[in-house]
Amino acid sequence: MFFRKHMTMEIPLCDSHLEKYKSLRWSGILLISGAVPEMIVGGASLPENYMGVAISAGLIALLAGSICLAVYSSLLQPTHIDDHTGYFSNVCPTFLRLLPPVPE
Repeated sequence: MFFRKHMTMEIPLCDSHLEKYKSLRWSGILLISGAVPEMIVGGASLPENYMGVAISAGLIALLAGSICLAVYSSLLQPTHIDDHTGYFSNVCPTFLRLLPPVPE
């Protein structure tokens, strides 16, 4: 953590990409927050031979929510950051055209 570099950027997004990003983040949060109560309620209210199904469904929701949040935790994935420049992946060409030209 001490050797990591970071930079703060203001990223302009079109409405459709911003909405997709927000929706997937909220989906991950809802899956994670609903997984534990689902396991408790399902395990307590279902017959004993179906308790494993309720717990398995909760674990799958927990895993899916964690994956959603991990994948959509940031808009751009940094590949290299030096003192003056950051290099990122997961960038579409339309977004790159919105940025100012790189200084020579």
